[in-house]
Amino acid sequence: MVGSRGSVRRLPNSCRNAFPDDRGPGGIGKTTVALAVADRLITSYADGVHFVDLAPVGDHRLVPHVLAFVLGHAIHSDDPIPALISYLRTKQLLLVFDNCEHVIESAAVLVEELLRNSPKLHVVTTSREPLRAEGEHVHRLAPLAVPTESEGLMAAEALEFPAVRLFVERATARLDSFELTDADASVVGTSAAGWTGSHSRSSWPRAASTPWGFVASRPT
Repeated sequence: MVGSRGSVRRLPNSCRNAFPDDRGPGGIGKTTVALAVADRLITSYADGVHFVDLAPVGDHRLVPHVLAFVLGHAIHSDDPIPALISYLRTKQLLLVFDNCEHVIESAAVLVEELLRNSPKLHVVTTSREPLRAEGEHVHRLAPLAVPTESEGLMAAEALEFPAVRLFVERATARLDSFELTDADASVVGTSAAGWTGSHSRSSWPRAASTPWGFVASRPT
């Protein structure tokens, strides 16, 4: 995992005393870290680990319903939280709520109510901003290291930086044949810095602001 091994080691300990909120800008790897933590802890929970992706949720009122669906627990009520509390009260499991930022208030209320009433339940959240919920322990993901000077950068030198390696990893997932070359290294070094949240993207060429944009615009 590019640049995130320290976070994966530390977060499992946070789960025991509070619910960690994996916080950072978009593209920095919050989901990847949360999934790695869940994978590391999966054998610790008798009732398993459940991943709740909130990114597609357009209405904040649907957050508890999404959780019920993920759990496979049918609830026929406009207010599903009491039923969820009853269902989870004796469960020993880990819930990972991903992409909370656009439904943050509803996610915070739900997490607080569940943790207050379910002593064996643990929660990890990811968000671009804190939930400001009771028991939250904010874990900020620092921007990945990037080249301080991209002009004249060679591919081998660029790949020493975690941000560039992450850029290449995601570009390769988009296009199997992608390979970082010396000719590309300078623009990729600059683009990776902003794509991982290290700098503002407003001044960059649009095609270079994401790995797939760069791959799409790259001469063949």
